[in-house]
Amino acid sequence: MKFDFKGIRFNTWMYFFTFSLTILALLGFLLLSMIKPYYRDSQLKTIDAISHTIETRLIDSKADEKAVEEMSRLVIDSNACMLIYNEQGRQIYQKNSIGEICQFQDKLNILSSEIVINREPDKIIEILKKQDLDLETVSEATGDAMMLYGKKISTSLANYYMLINVPLEPIESIISFIFRSYLILTLFVLAISFFVSLILSLRITKPIVKMKQEANRLAKGNYDVSFKTDSYSEINDLAAT
Repeated sequence: MKFDFKGIRFNTWMYFFTFSLTILALLGFLLLSMIKPYYRDSQLKTIDAISHTIETRLIDSKADEKAVEEMSRLVIDSNACMLIYNEQGRQIYQKNSIGEICQFQDKLNILSSEIVINREPDKIIEILKKQDLDLETVSEATGDAMMLYGKKISTSLANYYMLINVPLEPIESIISFIFRSYLILTLFVLAISFFVSLILSLRITKPIVKMKQEANRLAKGNYDVSFKTDSYSEINDLAAT
């Protein structure tokens, strides 16, 4: 039997399937366009969460092994790198979960001064003694936007200087993971849409196809035909007519 591309059955299936494809394409566009602003907002909240947790630990003088482990886990989960110096400029804590894009080795322009944080802790400490830092910078490794946050933490025993560096744009691996996940989901949904739309098109058009077959028998002079259907009201009215 020749397949009818102009038939109601094919077109009903095509409309359902095209609708599913359009929705998926729209969702994909929204997903990809929202990744960067959502990630940026998430990273800014991350800085607040890290700094608040660590400041609380240091002020409460609970920088024990358990606290250090908690700090490390927080930095890793937040995709950040962090430094803490004491009053003498000695590094008492460092954690890097973003690799070479961490800017503590870069030459940064901080308040009109060029500073390499890892090599010149005294300079960055002098700045933090006067004010907190909240700067948007650019990674030398990738050219992506970064955030450098610095703060002086005063406790009853000593002063500490905390620096946090986080990317404001999702790194390539995150984008790649989201894109691959979306593709897999798209293929799965399209497969389901294909079969669901096929079943719906067959169900919707079945009474119309039956009516057409009965009409063909009637046209050939066979009056033993029946147009009775148990279908949608419009098709029932057409059959009765």
